[in-house]
Amino acid sequence: MRKGESAAIQWTDVNLKDKPIRINKFLDFKEQSIDKDKIFGDVKSYHSKRTITISQA
Repeated sequence: MRKGESAAIQWTDVNLKDKPIRINKFLDFKEQSIDKDKIFGDVKSYHSKRTITISQA
């Protein structure tokens, strides 16, 4: 997971019951705006949208 992708994870992307984390956006560290639509961007490519499973440990 890239740094900007991990920084963009929100609680709506995490399901602690079924254990997936959805990677579907990134945080633009250079953006100075407070506007949520501007600080988050689409992931680098179509294949960058993915689901990571959280281990039980």
